[in-house]
Amino acid sequence: MGDAMRAPCEASPPVRKRRYRRRRQLVKIYAAQGGICAGCGMSVPDIDDQRRSHPDAPTFDHVTSRAQGGTYHTLNGVMKHRRCNEDRGDRQPTGCDLIWQALIEVKFGWVYAGSPASTDFGA
Repeated sequence: MGDAMRAPCEASPPVRKRRYRRRRQLVKIYAAQGGICAGCGMSVPDIDDQRRSHPDAPTFDHVTSRAQGGTYHTLNGVMKHRRCNEDRGDRQPTGCDLIWQALIEVKFGWVYAGSPASTDFGA
C-alpha cells in the first residue's frame, strides 16, 4: 500500500517541469510577438491575467502540428488566443503563422547569437 501512495508523487515532478518549461516558452514567445495573437492580430492578455481555459488565454500553437510530426521546440511555435489555436486545429500553417515564426526566429537568433550590432551583414 505504501508504494501505491507514492506513485502519484513520483510522477508529479516531470509534469511540473514540463509545465514550467512550456510556460517559459510562452513567456518568450509573448515577448517576441509583443503580445499580439498570430491568428487574429488582436492583443493577447498577459499570461497571468486569464485562466488557461478562457478563450482569450494565450496558448502555444505549433506551426508544424504535433499530428504532422512537429515538436515542442520554441521555434516551432507562435502565440495565439486559445480560440484562434483551436480554430486552426491540425491544418497546415497559414502565411501569417510562417511570418510570425520567422519574426520569432530572428528575435531569438539575436538573443542567442548576440546583439544585432555584432552581426556582419556584408557592410
